[in-house]
Amino acid sequence: MQRSEVDRVPDEGEVPVRAAVSDWPSVAAAGDSLVDALDRMKRSDLGTLPVLAPDGTFAGLLVRRDLMETLRAHLRRPGDLPTVGEVCRPGVCVGLDAPIPTAIAVLDAERVGRIPVVDGRELAGCITREDIQEFLDMRRRFHRKYRVAELPPRERAQLTWRLAQPDAIWTTWGIEITGEAFIAKAESYADFDPAKAILEIGPGYGRLLRECLRRELPFRRYVAVDISPANAKHLAQQFGRDDIDVVNDDIETVDLGERFDIVLSSLTLKHLYPSFEAALRNVERQLNPGATLIFDVLEGEFATFTPADGVSYVRGYTREELQAMLSAMSLQFVAFDEVEHAPGQVRLLVVARKPA
Repeated sequence: MQRSEVDRVPDEGEVPVRAAVSDWPSVAAAGDSLVDALDRMKRSDLGTLPVLAPDGTFAGLLVRRDLMETLRAHLRRPGDLPTVGEVCRPGVCVGLDAPIPTAIAVLDAERVGRIPVVDGRELAGCITREDIQEFLDMRRRFHRKYRVAELPPRERAQLTWRLAQPDAIWTTWGIEITGEAFIAKAESYADFDPAKAILEIGPGYGRLLRECLRRELPFRRYVAVDISPANAKHLAQQFGRDDIDVVNDDIETVDLGERFDIVLSSLTLKHLYPSFEAALRNVERQLNPGATLIFDVLEGEFATFTPADGVSYVRGYTREELQAMLSAMSLQFVAFDEVEHAPGQVRLLVVARKPA
Protein backbone atom coordinates (compact mmCIF):
# COMPACT_ATOMS: atom_id res chain seq x y z
CA MET A 1 0.00 0.00 0.00
CA GLN A 2 1.28 3.49 -0.86
CA ARG A 3 2.28 5.72 2.07
CA SER A 4 -0.20 8.40 0.94
CA GLU A 5 -3.03 5.85 1.09
CA VAL A 6 -2.01 4.79 4.61
CA ASP A 7 -1.63 8.38 5.85
CA ARG A 8 -4.99 9.78 4.77
CA VAL A 9 -7.80 10.37 7.27
CA PRO A 10 -10.53 7.76 6.62
CA ASP A 11 -13.90 9.35 5.83
CA GLU A 12 -17.23 8.65 7.52
CA GLY A 13 -18.33 6.28 4.79
CA GLU A 14 -15.60 3.86 5.86
CA VAL A 15 -16.61 3.71 9.52
CA PRO A 16 -17.48 0.08 10.38
CA VAL A 17 -20.76 -0.94 11.96
CA ARG A 18 -18.88 -2.25 15.01
CA ALA A 19 -18.12 1.36 16.02
CA ALA A 20 -21.81 2.08 16.63
CA VAL A 21 -23.19 -1.32 17.64
CA SER A 22 -25.42 -1.58 20.71
CA ASP A 23 -27.14 -4.39 22.60
CA TRP A 24 -30.55 -5.88 21.86
CA PRO A 25 -33.03 -5.39 24.72
CA SER A 26 -34.60 -8.75 23.85
CA VAL A 27 -34.38 -11.68 21.42
CA ALA A 28 -36.73 -14.41 20.17
CA ALA A 29 -36.21 -18.08 19.42
CA ALA A 30 -37.33 -19.59 16.11
CA GLY A 31 -39.73 -21.89 17.94
CA ASP A 32 -41.43 -19.17 19.99
CA SER A 33 -45.08 -18.37 19.49
CA LEU A 34 -46.03 -15.11 17.80
CA VAL A 35 -48.15 -14.14 20.82
CA ASP A 36 -45.16 -14.45 23.15
CA ALA A 37 -42.96 -12.53 20.70
CA LEU A 38 -45.53 -9.74 20.44
CA ASP A 39 -45.70 -9.50 24.22
CA ARG A 40 -41.90 -9.24 24.36
CA MET A 41 -41.93 -6.49 21.74
CA LYS A 42 -44.55 -4.52 23.65
CA ARG A 43 -42.70 -4.81 26.96
CA SER A 44 -39.41 -3.66 25.38
CA ASP A 45 -41.07 -1.13 23.03
CA LEU A 46 -39.48 -2.75 19.97
CA GLY A 47 -40.54 -2.88 16.36
CA THR A 48 -38.13 -5.72 15.54
CA LEU A 49 -36.59 -8.72 17.25
CA PRO A 50 -33.60 -10.85 16.22
CA VAL A 51 -34.48 -14.51 15.88
CA LEU A 52 -32.11 -17.26 16.98
CA ALA A 53 -32.06 -20.77 15.53
CA PRO A 54 -32.15 -23.82 17.84
CA ASP A 55 -28.34 -23.93 17.85
CA GLY A 56 -28.16 -20.31 19.03
CA THR A 57 -26.99 -18.84 15.73
CA PHE A 58 -28.71 -15.95 14.00
CA ALA A 59 -31.74 -16.93 11.91
CA GLY A 60 -33.56 -13.77 10.88
CA LEU A 61 -35.41 -10.61 11.82
CA LEU A 62 -38.96 -10.57 13.17
CA VAL A 63 -40.73 -7.36 12.18
CA ARG A 64 -43.71 -6.30 14.24
CA ARG A 65 -45.89 -5.33 11.29
CA ASP A 66 -45.25 -8.75 9.68
CA LEU A 67 -46.26 -10.39 12.94
CA MET A 68 -49.45 -8.30 13.19
CA GLU A 69 -50.42 -9.06 9.58
CA THR A 70 -49.99 -12.78 10.30
CA LEU A 71 -52.13 -12.56 13.44
CA ARG A 72 -54.88 -10.65 11.61
CA ALA A 73 -54.85 -13.22 8.82
CA HIS A 74 -55.13 -15.97 11.42
CA LEU A 75 -58.23 -14.32 12.90
CA ARG A 76 -59.86 -14.27 9.47
CA ARG A 77 -58.84 -17.84 8.66
CA PRO A 78 -58.30 -19.80 11.88
CA GLY A 79 -55.78 -22.61 11.79
CA ASP A 80 -52.37 -23.47 13.12
CA LEU A 81 -50.51 -20.31 14.02
CA PRO A 82 -47.00 -20.22 12.52
CA THR A 83 -43.94 -19.89 14.76
CA VAL A 84 -41.59 -16.95 14.92
CA GLY A 85 -39.13 -18.78 12.70
CA GLU A 86 -41.71 -19.13 9.96
CA VAL A 87 -42.60 -15.44 9.95
CA CYS A 88 -39.20 -13.81 10.40
CA ARG A 89 -37.22 -12.36 7.50
CA PRO A 90 -34.25 -14.70 7.04
CA GLY A 91 -30.80 -13.22 6.62
CA VAL A 92 -31.75 -9.60 7.31
CA CYS A 93 -28.68 -8.33 9.13
CA VAL A 94 -25.38 -6.52 8.68
CA GLY A 95 -21.84 -7.67 9.53
CA LEU A 96 -19.70 -6.08 12.24
CA ASP A 97 -17.12 -4.90 9.72
CA ALA A 98 -19.55 -3.68 7.08
CA PRO A 99 -19.39 0.10 6.48
CA ILE A 100 -22.11 2.17 8.10
CA PRO A 101 -23.69 3.10 4.71
CA THR A 102 -24.45 -0.61 4.27
CA ALA A 103 -26.37 -0.63 7.55
CA ILE A 104 -28.31 2.47 6.49
CA ALA A 105 -29.19 0.79 3.18
CA VAL A 106 -30.55 -2.28 5.00
CA LEU A 107 -32.55 -0.12 7.42
CA ASP A 108 -34.06 1.73 4.47
CA ALA A 109 -34.74 -1.38 2.38
CA GLU A 110 -36.48 -3.21 5.23
CA ARG A 111 -38.23 -0.03 6.49
CA VAL A 112 -37.29 -0.75 10.11
CA GLY A 113 -35.56 1.22 12.84
CA ARG A 114 -33.28 -1.50 14.21
CA ILE A 115 -31.43 -4.37 12.54
CA PRO A 116 -29.24 -7.22 13.84
CA VAL A 117 -25.46 -7.03 13.66
CA VAL A 118 -23.72 -10.37 13.24
CA ASP A 119 -20.22 -11.74 13.59
CA GLY A 120 -20.26 -14.67 11.20
CA ARG A 121 -23.36 -16.61 12.25
CA GLU A 122 -23.44 -15.21 15.78
CA LEU A 123 -25.62 -12.30 16.91
CA ALA A 124 -23.30 -9.49 18.02
CA GLY A 125 -25.83 -6.74 18.74
CA CYS A 126 -27.96 -4.27 16.84
CA ILE A 127 -27.69 -0.91 15.15
CA THR A 128 -30.20 1.90 14.75
CA ARG A 129 -30.22 5.22 12.94
CA GLU A 130 -29.87 6.88 16.34
CA ASP A 131 -26.77 4.80 17.13
CA ILE A 132 -25.23 5.82 13.81
CA GLN A 133 -26.02 9.49 14.22
CA GLU A 134 -24.74 9.59 17.80
CA PHE A 135 -21.42 7.98 16.86
CA LEU A 136 -20.86 10.15 13.77
CA ASP A 137 -21.68 13.32 15.73
CA MET A 138 -19.15 12.31 18.39
CA ARG A 139 -16.54 11.57 15.71
CA ARG A 140 -17.12 14.94 14.05
CA ARG A 141 -16.79 16.81 17.36
CA PHE A 142 -13.53 14.99 18.11
CA HIS A 143 -12.11 15.79 14.67
CA ARG A 144 -13.05 19.47 14.98
CA LYS A 145 -11.71 19.82 18.52
CA TYR A 146 -8.30 18.36 17.70
CA ARG A 147 -8.15 19.54 14.07
CA VAL A 148 -7.46 15.98 12.99
CA ALA A 149 -7.37 16.81 9.27
CA GLU A 150 -4.50 19.26 9.88
CA LEU A 151 -2.31 16.95 11.98
CA PRO A 152 0.79 15.32 10.47
CA PRO A 153 0.41 11.51 10.46
CA ARG A 154 2.79 10.91 13.38
CA GLU A 155 0.99 13.42 15.62
CA ARG A 156 -2.36 11.96 14.58
CA ALA A 157 -1.18 8.46 15.46
CA GLN A 158 -0.11 9.65 18.90
CA LEU A 159 -3.30 11.60 19.65
CA THR A 160 -5.40 8.70 20.94
CA TRP A 161 -2.62 7.55 23.25
CA ARG A 162 -1.79 11.00 24.58
CA LEU A 163 -5.46 11.29 25.54
CA ALA A 164 -5.70 7.71 26.85
CA GLN A 165 -7.17 7.05 30.28
CA PRO A 166 -6.05 4.18 32.54
CA ASP A 167 -8.92 1.86 31.76
CA ALA A 168 -9.75 -1.02 29.44
CA ILE A 169 -12.01 1.03 27.15
CA TRP A 170 -8.96 2.86 25.86
CA THR A 171 -6.40 0.12 25.83
CA THR A 172 -7.61 -3.49 25.69
CA TRP A 173 -10.78 -4.00 23.65
CA GLY A 174 -13.10 -2.79 26.41
CA ILE A 175 -12.18 -5.68 28.71
CA GLU A 176 -9.68 -5.46 31.53
CA ILE A 177 -7.05 -8.14 31.11
CA THR A 178 -4.11 -9.11 33.27
CA GLY A 179 -0.46 -9.32 32.37
CA GLU A 180 -0.37 -12.99 33.38
CA ALA A 181 0.00 -14.50 29.90
CA PHE A 182 2.68 -12.04 28.79
CA ILE A 183 4.75 -12.16 31.98
CA ALA A 184 4.59 -15.96 32.05
CA LYS A 185 6.23 -15.92 28.62
CA ALA A 186 8.70 -13.20 29.64
CA GLU A 187 9.77 -15.16 32.68
CA SER A 188 10.68 -18.12 30.45
CA TYR A 189 13.00 -15.97 28.31
CA ALA A 190 14.44 -13.33 30.67
CA ASP A 191 16.54 -13.74 33.78
CA PHE A 192 14.85 -11.54 36.38
CA ASP A 193 17.39 -10.58 39.02
CA PRO A 194 17.59 -8.16 41.99
CA ALA A 195 20.49 -6.38 40.29
CA LYS A 196 18.67 -5.72 37.01
CA ALA A 197 16.69 -2.73 35.77
CA ILE A 198 13.49 -3.20 33.74
CA LEU A 199 12.08 -0.80 31.16
CA GLU A 200 8.44 -1.09 30.11
CA ILE A 201 7.15 0.68 26.99
CA GLY A 202 3.48 1.69 27.15
CA PRO A 203 2.31 0.38 30.55
CA GLY A 204 -1.31 1.52 30.09
CA TYR A 205 -3.18 0.67 33.29
CA GLY A 206 -0.25 -1.27 34.73
CA ARG A 207 -1.10 -4.89 33.99
CA LEU A 208 2.50 -6.05 33.34
CA LEU A 209 3.94 -4.32 36.39
CA ARG A 210 1.09 -5.60 38.55
CA GLU A 211 1.78 -9.15 37.40
CA CYS A 212 5.51 -8.80 38.03
CA LEU A 213 4.75 -7.73 41.58
CA ARG A 214 2.20 -10.52 42.05
CA ARG A 215 4.82 -13.08 41.00
CA GLU A 216 7.40 -11.34 43.20
CA LEU A 217 9.84 -11.11 40.30
CA PRO A 218 13.02 -9.43 41.51
CA PHE A 219 14.37 -6.18 40.04
CA ARG A 220 16.52 -3.26 41.09
CA ARG A 221 14.54 -0.65 39.16
CA TYR A 222 11.33 -0.71 37.12
CA VAL A 223 10.84 2.28 34.78
CA ALA A 224 7.61 2.58 32.80
CA VAL A 225 7.33 5.12 29.97
CA ASP A 226 3.86 6.19 28.83
CA ILE A 227 2.87 9.02 26.48
CA SER A 228 -0.42 9.60 28.34
CA PRO A 229 -0.25 12.04 31.28
CA ALA A 230 -3.35 10.42 32.78
CA ASN A 231 -1.84 6.94 32.63
CA ALA A 232 1.46 8.12 34.09
CA LYS A 233 -0.27 9.91 36.97
CA HIS A 234 -2.49 6.91 37.72
CA LEU A 235 0.44 4.47 37.76
CA ALA A 236 2.58 6.74 39.94
CA GLN A 237 -0.26 6.82 42.47
CA GLN A 238 -0.91 3.07 42.24
CA PHE A 239 2.72 1.99 42.57
CA GLY A 240 4.31 4.44 44.97
CA ARG A 241 7.62 2.70 45.53
CA ASP A 242 11.18 3.98 45.44
CA ASP A 243 12.22 1.26 42.97
CA ILE A 244 9.38 2.06 40.53
CA ASP A 245 9.44 5.17 38.34
CA VAL A 246 6.71 6.19 35.87
CA VAL A 247 7.82 8.61 33.14
CA ASN A 248 5.38 10.59 30.99
CA ASP A 249 7.30 10.94 27.73
CA ASP A 250 7.70 9.76 24.13
CA ILE A 251 9.63 6.49 23.90
CA GLU A 252 11.03 7.55 20.52
CA THR A 253 12.95 10.47 22.01
CA VAL A 254 13.15 10.14 25.81
CA ASP A 255 16.58 9.98 27.43
CA LEU A 256 16.18 8.14 30.71
CA GLY A 257 19.73 8.69 31.87
CA GLU A 258 20.31 5.07 32.85
CA ARG A 259 20.83 1.60 31.37
CA PHE A 260 18.41 -1.32 31.37
CA ASP A 261 18.70 -5.10 31.38
CA ILE A 262 15.17 -6.16 30.43
CA VAL A 263 12.70 -4.43 28.09
CA LEU A 264 9.00 -5.35 28.12
CA SER A 265 6.27 -4.03 25.82
CA SER A 266 2.82 -5.44 25.20
CA LEU A 267 0.03 -4.21 22.89
CA THR A 268 1.90 -0.95 22.24
CA LEU A 269 4.43 -1.13 19.40
CA LYS A 270 1.77 -1.86 16.76
CA HIS A 271 0.54 1.74 17.22
CA LEU A 272 3.84 3.55 16.58
CA TYR A 273 3.95 5.44 13.27
CA PRO A 274 5.18 4.57 10.71
CA SER A 275 6.88 1.72 12.60
CA PHE A 276 8.47 1.14 16.00
CA GLU A 277 11.98 1.32 14.52
CA ALA A 278 12.71 4.81 15.92
CA ALA A 279 11.55 3.71 19.37
CA LEU A 280 13.68 0.59 19.24
CA ARG A 281 16.76 2.56 18.17
CA ASN A 282 16.26 4.96 21.06
CA VAL A 283 15.81 2.12 23.53
CA GLU A 284 18.77 0.11 22.19
CA ARG A 285 21.26 2.86 23.04
CA GLN A 286 20.02 2.78 26.66
CA LEU A 287 20.56 -0.94 27.19
CA ASN A 288 23.29 -2.79 28.98
CA PRO A 289 25.19 -5.45 27.01
CA GLY A 290 23.29 -8.73 27.24
CA ALA A 291 19.93 -7.02 27.78
CA THR A 292 16.81 -8.99 26.78
CA LEU A 293 13.93 -7.44 24.84
CA ILE A 294 10.47 -9.05 24.88
CA PHE A 295 7.58 -7.47 22.99
CA ASP A 296 4.48 -8.44 21.06
CA VAL A 297 3.13 -7.26 17.71
CA LEU A 298 0.38 -8.04 15.25
CA GLU A 299 1.63 -10.43 12.61
CA GLY A 300 0.84 -9.51 9.02
CA GLU A 301 1.58 -7.07 6.24
CA PHE A 302 -0.69 -4.05 6.71
CA ALA A 303 -0.75 -0.49 8.03
CA THR A 304 -3.78 1.75 8.47
CA PHE A 305 -5.45 4.53 10.38
CA THR A 306 -8.61 2.81 11.61
CA PRO A 307 -11.78 4.21 10.02
CA ALA A 308 -13.76 4.22 13.28
CA ASP A 309 -11.96 7.25 14.73
CA GLY A 310 -9.56 8.13 11.90
CA VAL A 311 -6.64 8.59 14.30
CA SER A 312 -5.74 5.17 15.72
CA TYR A 313 -2.83 3.75 13.75
CA VAL A 314 -2.25 -0.01 13.56
CA ARG A 315 0.56 -1.81 11.77
CA GLY A 316 1.36 -5.47 11.36
CA TYR A 317 4.80 -6.95 10.84
CA THR A 318 6.09 -10.03 9.08
CA ARG A 319 8.69 -12.19 10.76
CA GLU A 320 11.17 -11.31 8.04
CA GLU A 321 10.63 -7.57 8.67
CA LEU A 322 11.17 -8.01 12.38
CA GLN A 323 14.38 -9.98 11.97
CA ALA A 324 15.73 -7.42 9.51
CA MET A 325 14.89 -4.56 11.88
CA LEU A 326 16.66 -6.25 14.77
CA SER A 327 19.69 -7.04 12.63
CA ALA A 328 19.97 -3.43 11.44
CA MET A 329 20.36 -2.37 15.09
CA SER A 330 22.84 -5.13 15.88
CA LEU A 331 20.29 -6.84 18.13
CA GLN A 332 20.31 -10.63 18.15
CA PHE A 333 17.07 -12.37 17.30
CA VAL A 334 16.32 -15.05 19.91
CA ALA A 335 12.84 -16.45 19.28
CA PHE A 336 9.31 -16.03 18.01
CA ASP A 337 6.47 -17.22 20.21
CA GLU A 338 2.78 -16.45 20.74
CA VAL A 339 0.89 -14.89 23.63
CA GLU A 340 -2.89 -15.01 24.05
CA HIS A 341 -4.03 -11.99 26.07
CA ALA A 342 -7.74 -12.86 25.91
CA PRO A 343 -9.82 -15.37 23.94
CA GLY A 344 -9.06 -14.78 20.27
CA GLN A 345 -6.53 -12.03 21.03
CA VAL A 346 -3.28 -13.75 20.05
CA ARG A 347 -0.13 -11.75 19.34
CA LEU A 348 3.27 -12.65 17.94
CA LEU A 349 5.87 -12.50 20.70
CA VAL A 350 9.39 -11.40 19.76
CA VAL A 351 12.45 -12.03 21.88
CA ALA A 352 15.78 -10.36 21.14
CA ARG A 353 19.04 -9.65 22.91
CA LYS A 354 21.74 -7.00 22.84
CA PRO A 355 25.11 -8.71 22.37
CA ALA A 356 27.18 -8.96 25.54
